[in-house]
Amino acid sequence: MGTGYLFMSLHSAQAMFGAENTATFVLVRAAGPVAVRAAIAGRTGLSVASPDLVAAAEQNLYAGIMGKIFNLMVVIAFAAGTLIVALTVYSAISDRLGEYGIAKALGARRGRLFRIVAGQTTVLSGLALIAGLLLYLGGSRLITALWPQFQIELTFRALGVVTVAALLMGMLAALVPTRRVARLDPASVYRR
Repeated sequence: MGTGYLFMSLHSAQAMFGAENTATFVLVRAAGPVAVRAAIAGRTGLSVASPDLVAAAEQNLYAGIMGKIFNLMVVIAFAAGTLIVALTVYSAISDRLGEYGIAKALGARRGRLFRIVAGQTTVLSGLALIAGLLLYLGGSRLITALWPQFQIELTFRALGVVTVAALLMGMLAALVPTRRVARLDPASVYRR
């Protein structure tokens, strides 16, 4: 399963597997492939697949196998990214807790403080998105240069999904720091 194909002469396959007159696939090269395909299917009843069809089936097989692993990696990366952004913003807010306390003492409401924290996380997530995109572009060119058999393609759909995920990570990461700022007692700032 998922091992690809290896074509060899029928004589070599019989010698290797010890089976007479048995073949899984027969490779046929022809000047007129459409006519030959129709003749083979009509006379033998065998299914005939073009190289493009075989390649597409293999690609779908590998995408199905690797897709589950890739999706798990994406979930783990999303969780790790959210935690990293949350930790960074939480540290930044902890360092500036006095400023938030003063703003709260001057009458800043929770909504205003939340917008400030959300703005910080959005900016941080946007910078991380740009850095990730630059790393992707450089890495994909390097991989293509070293191993040209691997095609790497960035679609607008994928870019959109990643952008939405980065913004979602920023919003999730803002929850804990926002709660800390919301619970802040302005008087505690002056006790320090």
